[in-house]
Amino acid sequence: CKTGYISWYDFTKEIFRQASALGHEEYLPQNTRVIPVTTAEYGASRAKRPFNSRLNKDKLEQCGFTPLPDWQNALGRYLGEIDWENL
Repeated sequence: CKTGYISWYDFTKEIFRQASALGHEEYLPQNTRVIPVTTAEYGASRAKRPFNSRLNKDKLEQCGFTPLPDWQNALGRYLGEIDWENL
């Protein structure tokens, strides 16, 4: 079963959503503004990157490894562990 993918925009919105749910009011929607941009709008980067690159974890599961947690779960664990005072 494929799990899909997200954009950097969606990832950023989820970071702010989870951070505000942890009580960091500076990340509430009324205090932040996340604007999606296309690659062309962002501008050229010196680093060459593929147009669309995704991590496929199907082989891990086919070989009997425990499925990885979803990215929202991993993000939540990370946000719960970081030192917010020294960001």
